[in-house]
Amino acid sequence: MMTRTALAPQFWNRDELYEDVWNQPLTALMPKYGVSATAIGKTCRKLQVPLPGRGYWAKKAHGHSVVRKALPKAAGVPPITRYQRPAVANTIPNPPTQPEFPVEPEDKTEIDRINQMLSAGAFVLKRPRIALRHPMVVAARNTLRHSMASKQILQVPWNQSCLDIRVSKSTLSRALGIMAAIISIFEDHGVKVRVMPGDKSYGQRSNETAAMIFGERIQFGITERMKQERVPDPKATPDAAGRQRLMSRYEATGELSIHVFSSSNYFTRVWRDTEHAKIDSLVPECIASMMKIAVEYRRSTAKRHQEESFRRLDWEELKQLKTQIEAEETLVQRLENGADSWHRARRIREYVLALVECRRKQGKELGPDTALGRWTIWALQQADRIDPLTESPSSILDRKRELVGWSPYG
Repeated sequence: MMTRTALAPQFWNRDELYEDVWNQPLTALMPKYGVSATAIGKTCRKLQVPLPGRGYWAKKAHGHSVVRKALPKAAGVPPITRYQRPAVANTIPNPPTQPEFPVEPEDKTEIDRINQMLSAGAFVLKRPRIALRHPMVVAARNTLRHSMASKQILQVPWNQSCLDIRVSKSTLSRALGIMAAIISIFEDHGVKVRVMPGDKSYGQRSNETAAMIFGERIQFGITERMKQERVPDPKATPDAAGRQRLMSRYEATGELSIHVFSSSNYFTRVWRDTEHAKIDSLVPECIASMMKIAVEYRRSTAKRHQEESFRRLDWEELKQLKTQIEAEETLVQRLENGADSWHRARRIREYVLALVECRRKQGKELGPDTALGRWTIWALQQADRIDPLTESPSSILDRKRELVGWSPYG
């Protein structure tokens, strides 16, 4: 059984917090402090800790000079208790974490570069208003605002193209803002996002939103969790036992998720709203993870192409071997056929000589003008035609090929 142990209260360290917020973005500090970036910003304002202004991290990432505001002296700043996760004794072991990506040297360089960009705030949205005016976002807003809802989820007409957003009407504006941020950040780094028709069979998504990263297609979308409950159906009559029939009622929870539809075994693929953080603040991590998944896909694609190349080489080698074997078998068959023909010709000659000797003993005339003489000449000619070691004399059988296609019925 799990039991929670008491912890001594801890307070925010003003100096440490000041150093942290000026060394890395607030989103990168969430794992350390266990709260959202919004909560860290509120704490800074309470402790009179200055924060970097808009565009600070982008300028720093591109090598521009930036000004760091000094920490003012604390004047009547009350101590603020820092949130602590309660320690749990005798807990169930944590589930196994995702295995480490077995990167090649060039992939490790790319992964490190993505992590550095994330820490430097390179994946922070710079122009939110302009992002909301993106043509794909505007088209999705116009389409979904006038769409029918099924189980509280807005449905895209089958003949229209739209961003992969499956949410209720109440969260549509927020979902569009998150999608606009993802598209804008991607395009700032030269990544194109496209909407393409999906496989509509077997209940698949009718539209797919995908980013082409490092030549790999990474599909993603935004969904909302729905709460389902069974309630009495007011339109249905009671059953034979008098029990009220039930129906499913769906209620929008407002909890959004970003899903990356991939088979990655090493990087995060789903980001959900939690009690301490919304996915709005997790967009930079989502962008970085999708880029890492693209690196993984690129490595898998290269490996697959290499395996296909090896299989193709093996196939070509086996094809060449088969050709050589068939040529050798043809020569062997020709040899065997020649030997068989030679034996047949020799048997025919032996038979003809034996028959002539028999007829001679019977007193038959053997002149060339006799029937036996003419038959003997003809039989020896047939033996010569079969014998591969003798020049073949002409015969009426040579014209047999002329009858190909001929029919007695015309």
